[in-house]
Amino acid sequence: MGSAARLRRRRAELPPASGVEIPVMRVPVLLWFSALLLAPAWAGVVVSADFEDAPAPRGWTHGYFDLWGDNIRWEQREDGGHCLSVRDGRVYSPRFTARAAQRYRLTFTARGGGRPLWAAYFYDDKRALLPYDHYGGMTVSGEWQTQTCYFTTKFPAASAKIVFVNDGREPLLLDDVTVETVTMAEYVAAITAMEAALLPITPPPAADAARLLPRTRGKLARGDAVRIVILGDSIGNDLSNAPLDALLARAYPNSPVELRFTGRGSTGYAIFQRSVDVTVVKHKPDLVVLLSITNRLEDDLSADLEHIITGVRAALPTTEILLATPHVDQFSPRHHLGSAQREVVRALAAKYTLPVVDLLTAWQDYLRATDQPQDWLLRDVVHMNERGRLVSARAAAAWLLPVTEPHENGETHAH
Repeated sequence: MGSAARLRRRRAELPPASGVEIPVMRVPVLLWFSALLLAPAWAGVVVSADFEDAPAPRGWTHGYFDLWGDNIRWEQREDGGHCLSVRDGRVYSPRFTARAAQRYRLTFTARGGGRPLWAAYFYDDKRALLPYDHYGGMTVSGEWQTQTCYFTTKFPAASAKIVFVNDGREPLLLDDVTVETVTMAEYVAAITAMEAALLPITPPPAADAARLLPRTRGKLARGDAVRIVILGDSIGNDLSNAPLDALLARAYPNSPVELRFTGRGSTGYAIFQRSVDVTVVKHKPDLVVLLSITNRLEDDLSADLEHIITGVRAALPTTEILLATPHVDQFSPRHHLGSAQREVVRALAAKYTLPVVDLLTAWQDYLRATDQPQDWLLRDVVHMNERGRLVSARAAAAWLLPVTEPHENGETHAH
């Protein structure tokens, strides 16, 4: 039976895996490189694996402390096919070329428990790992389920790998992994479908949007290219991975929007205020969004953030600034700092007449409307999952989308 027929049969049956381990041997570098040259080359597909062949010779690798045959296994399923098992660690797909601003669809089937993660890691043109990525959660259970996820090439990546991460409490079984390019229209359609399924409320247009962000809104309305730089920590990176560009593309189809994240995880405004020229100025953005959280309010958060604001204004007088508050109030069982940081951000926004994306309020409104717990929007104790990113993107988009007002006859028109 051909591999395509086996794939269709397995997807229809989706039986549990047998857990029988089949050893995988390391292969010479030359053989590994040859396997990459023979990777699928049909239009749109950059990674494809049904694991009917041993994964190591096909370019699949593991984390530094993980071992084939121990943490990472190639196993036989009850239907006679094979799958990949991640018990405690991470496994990497073959490297693929990442085109600038390209959008991708990742699909795979998974079975397991706990809260495993998938991620896209990005590398520069010298194959050095970039300090920003795209992490996402999974929905897993005792039955095989198909997962569909989207991500975009991070600037200035030249290549990428998909990574699957599990904490080891229960094996994560993986099969039928595919990464393929998608058009902006396909990406927008997917985000629109996700909105329809998840979002019962629509954020109101931001007050004073036209007054506070006239230049960026004007460029979008005219169909000009717009570059948005997001500076912050891992939460800022989460916002940069949110579908803000898709929401803007739907409203302004003639305006190319580029999102760039220029921060670093576990790093705050105290560090960023020393490098505004590198993290913001050299990118010449139309709009810079500032989002970072801290577990230490004793740090001079207000002074550091103010230094960034004044530095951007001095170097780039026409660049507009959008501040963002933390998305949650409780970062850990010991820290309840989101609302306190929110007040710091709001005070600076008032001082410098800047708009604010109030993510804390947006999340609280959504959770109240849907009667969901905070974990519904998180992939761990503090980082956003795809649902959380969508809620955040809609809150940010409220500052940039056309404002609709009623006509005298009850109809609406857009500014």
